[in-house]
Amino acid sequence: MYAEIVPNTKTALYYFDLSFYVSELLRISWTAQETKILNQSATRIRSEKCIDLLFNTFQKTKNDSIAFTALQYAENSKASSLMDMFLKKQRLKTFPNDTLLQNEFRLLKKQEHITSLLVKEQLGNNRVSKINEYNKTLSQISLDLKTLKQAISKAYPSEQNQFSLLELQQQLQKDQAVLIEYFYGKHHIYQFVVSAQGIDFFRIANTPKIEKNLVDFTNLFNDPNTINNDITHFTNQAFGIFKLLNLQKVINHKNVLLITDGLLNFIPFDALLTQESTTTVFEKMPFVVRSNHLAYAASALMYLNTKDFSADQSVLGVFPVFEDSSQSLTFSKAEAEVLKDEMHVTLLMHAEASKHDFIKKGGNYGILHLSTHAQSGDFVNPASISFYDEDLALNELYALDLNSNLVVLSACETGIGKLYKSEGAMSVARGFQYAGAQNVLFSLWQINDLATSQIMQSFYTNFGEHQSAFVANSQSKKEYLDNESISNIKKSPYYWSAFVYYGSLDIEKKQNLDFYVIFGILLLFITLFLVFKRKRYGSNTSTIPSR
Repeated sequence: MYAEIVPNTKTALYYFDLSFYVSELLRISWTAQETKILNQSATRIRSEKCIDLLFNTFQKTKNDSIAFTALQYAENSKASSLMDMFLKKQRLKTFPNDTLLQNEFRLLKKQEHITSLLVKEQLGNNRVSKINEYNKTLSQISLDLKTLKQAISKAYPSEQNQFSLLELQQQLQKDQAVLIEYFYGKHHIYQFVVSAQGIDFFRIANTPKIEKNLVDFTNLFNDPNTINNDITHFTNQAFGIFKLLNLQKVINHKNVLLITDGLLNFIPFDALLTQESTTTVFEKMPFVVRSNHLAYAASALMYLNTKDFSADQSVLGVFPVFEDSSQSLTFSKAEAEVLKDEMHVTLLMHAEASKHDFIKKGGNYGILHLSTHAQSGDFVNPASISFYDEDLALNELYALDLNSNLVVLSACETGIGKLYKSEGAMSVARGFQYAGAQNVLFSLWQINDLATSQIMQSFYTNFGEHQSAFVANSQSKKEYLDNESISNIKKSPYYWSAFVYYGSLDIEKKQNLDFYVIFGILLLFITLFLVFKRKRYGSNTSTIPSR
């Protein structure tokens, strides 16, 4: 209230910071992620007010530190619950023998497991006695976690949940990338553009008309025929959204990291157009994917803490196929064949692709590939992913402990779910991230079986070549567009732009590999040259008399 009435920006921010401090004291007592997410809305409202104050000051000063302070306020309301679990798992990996941390993690997994049982009971038998039993257990777990928190806070007083502009810029320089982060506010959409050279800060009016344009564009991907029925409407919309979101500011940067927010979580940025286009031939359109490699992150802090791929590239492939049913995925068998050719893979096919076997084996592989069906859920039912025998619900995913380098979700709507502005979509993809997956490739809508199979085959061929899911995702889409055997109708972005990649960029590793290859070739040429020289001149030098 003080912050709202004082005329001085610095003083107003001081009072806002006090309110953030109080809300953080309250947040410490929360143990369930649902509670944390629901209570983030008030924090988000304050964040928008702070960002707006700082934007007005930035317009006058163009000071990088002011823009970065605004970015930090935006970060405070980005995927905080997901980040909390991420940091807890990192801390446990650093101190694996600490019984306090072991007990905390055990209780957190139990909490998610009981929550999943509670959700199932409420959607199923709805027995009062069982619901009361689960609620009582959750209350006890919450008390135990609060007690543990006090002890853990004393043992580990500072958590690494802040970062500097220099740290962010150094990582972007390493990845040869530019970062675009959005904050989707009530009145404005704020955009932060960070590169190794500096930071910029923009504000876009969030009018009902603009919001309608964003919704209309995402609705173009609800049906495979919508875009093809009016290609001119699509091209106008795709270029219009590109301009609206200020993407022309970064088009000259090959590698782009996107941190989206609100409705922007559902925009297929790869399918936007960088220029006006009158062609109806999709292959000739100036799609963003033609000029840029895109990766996504839940927050800048998540980006800085996500590790590059480790040496473990063992693959568990899950292929229920669902033959002889109305949900048959015939073309997923072709994906399985490519996996066998390109990777060291263990396949769970047909009845072997059960929920039990996945839970039992999933934590033992560096890469998980799931070619199946998924559901985005609704206001009652949570998002879920299908196995041969039954579905795995979102809360059940939360209870898993995965250490995968990469999870590829070759299934429908794995990035869609109930949207919380502070946390993002409560999707299957988020469930895998919460369970510990470092890098995730997932879809934004219901995807075509054949097109998905073709994209995935190309993805793994490129992954084998580049050792980068980031690069392979872009390359597979371009190869799909350039495939002469695919008709123009099937080259609509509905068929190829659904997949988005959240994770590390893996640029340095690829460059290092290229360096060593080039260095090795040069060394080989030098060695061959010396050998040739010795053979050619060796006999003559032996006859030269000494003095």
